[in-house]
Amino acid sequence: MSDRQRQRDEMMRQLQRTRSYSGRSYTDRSSFSSVKATADTLTHGVFYLAVGALVLFVTLVFINYTTYPVFSFTAGADGIVSMPLPSSVQTMNESTIPSYDIPLKFNGIRSYGYSLSLDVCVQSEFAIKDMYPRVLLYRASTPINALAFPSSGTLSTLQRLIPNSNIIVYLDPLVNNLHVMIKTGTNTSQTTEPIKNIPIHTPFRMTIVLDSGIVEVYINGKMEQTMPLLTAPISTDPTNAFYGPPQLVSSAIKISNISYYSMLLSPKSIRVLATQPPINTGVLTASA
Repeated sequence: MSDRQRQRDEMMRQLQRTRSYSGRSYTDRSSFSSVKATADTLTHGVFYLAVGALVLFVTLVFINYTTYPVFSFTAGADGIVSMPLPSSVQTMNESTIPSYDIPLKFNGIRSYGYSLSLDVCVQSEFAIKDMYPRVLLYRASTPINALAFPSSGTLSTLQRLIPNSNIIVYLDPLVNNLHVMIKTGTNTSQTTEPIKNIPIHTPFRMTIVLDSGIVEVYINGKMEQTMPLLTAPISTDPTNAFYGPPQLVSSAIKISNISYYSMLLSPKSIRVLATQPPINTGVLTASA
């Protein structure tokens, strides 16, 4: 084979190797571009999906608070999507009777904008002390001093005994009519119309919903009284607790299963919660 022939063969081999490398490089670049395009498509898809979900959520929230309830935050509340908020409720003395001098100290008690539920049993038809309101719940920094009770008194006397309270729940001295008094100023208050003929010896569940402009009172899930407030309830120290019946009436009225909700319960929720859990009648009707 001549030198010229050998040179020609060598050049052909080099050309073939060049074409082979070129083809492989082109294939690699093509594969990389395909993977990158797929990744970009997925990234854009996830982004648009997230944006769509956010827009949908904001729209549903807007509808929930302006047009129609979409989310249900408590048992029995209107709404399509159940979103319970377990942290919104605190319960004390579920199956015991609180002592008259032990505070029902829930965390972060508001001045208003909350709901309160408690089981009650009136065991005596009359006041222990003549003509004195039978208090079954109030809010204060300290419990009522039994020694400060006069032989008889009125609601104004009661307010002087607990001046830092903005809510007092009581029964009339001689008839079983229930009232809720809301203090709205230093010397002003509003009291609901009486809920007449509260059961004797029969436990019931009472729920109070208190907001800046209204108070509602329910007995066994049924709204019995509602009262617009001319002025918002006075502000109280968040550390001020609720107290049950004072010492002089604690044997005549018992409470138990006290629940504080840091939200305004709807009437439908209150109807459902009126039987959940069932009232512990044994605890409330037991002799002291």
